[in-house]
Amino acid sequence: MLIKLFYIVCTALFSCILTLEVSADIDYGLNPAFSPSSGIEQTVKTANMVVLIDDMGYSLALNKAALSLPGPLSFAFLPFARYSRQLAIMANQLDKNILLHAPMENIHGLPLGPGGMTAAMSEIEFKQVLNNDINAIPHLVGVNNHMGSQLTTMKAQMRWTMEVLLERGLFFVDSKTTAKSVAWRQAKKAGMVGVKRDVFLDNELNRPALQKQFAEAMALAKKQGYVVLIAHPHAVSINFLRNNLARLAKNDINLISLSSLVNQLKSNQLASSVDNVLVH
Repeated sequence: MLIKLFYIVCTALFSCILTLEVSADIDYGLNPAFSPSSGIEQTVKTANMVVLIDDMGYSLALNKAALSLPGPLSFAFLPFARYSRQLAIMANQLDKNILLHAPMENIHGLPLGPGGMTAAMSEIEFKQVLNNDINAIPHLVGVNNHMGSQLTTMKAQMRWTMEVLLERGLFFVDSKTTAKSVAWRQAKKAGMVGVKRDVFLDNELNRPALQKQFAEAMALAKKQGYVVLIAHPHAVSINFLRNNLARLAKNDINLISLSSLVNQLKSNQLASSVDNVLVH
């Protein structure tokens, strides 16, 4: 009986220490559901939105305009595009999240450009290409797929991807360019946080379509607690975001970075794991 009581007390103390350590990585200012005084999630339900701008690196003018958007937006850079490195350095100076936009084989046979990964590659070649892509972009916090409607459906290649990212300390965001993607599930299987795109803002480049997609993203944020919205550095998309991001605060939705979302999901997973241990 004494041994059992000692185990319960030690487990509770250990869970408190872990929770406090994880809470140090959370951006409390962006998510009021997390309190630095308690270090644990409060019962107040919040809604968060991540805005990720893909396809960065080709147009200096448009990409600079995208980087000038207010708030903690996140940006995904193609590995060997002409301006990727220069713009990633600028994004870091602006305290934006920087991701590698990793080119992956698609079902349409569209060209991937430099740094593309295909199903025909061996594991060694695949991992070497991915590591080279990662090395091409400074200040990375994560990776998401560029195209990839073929490759993201393949378990082995997605497992190789997650193995590399774990070694490099990076998270993965599944762009979900196909409903058959297994990428985010493979990330979870590897012990990573599974993050996937919920809404594409600008598949159609007209204002009514943008309004519709943005409204859908806001509704999802309210419904599920967070939403990942992917956009692209088109002039119409940039102008739309510049004029509409302020709507988030008016609708009680926090704009947060991808790294903040990942930290929150990690914290939730940890709390769930600790609860399971204490229950059993």
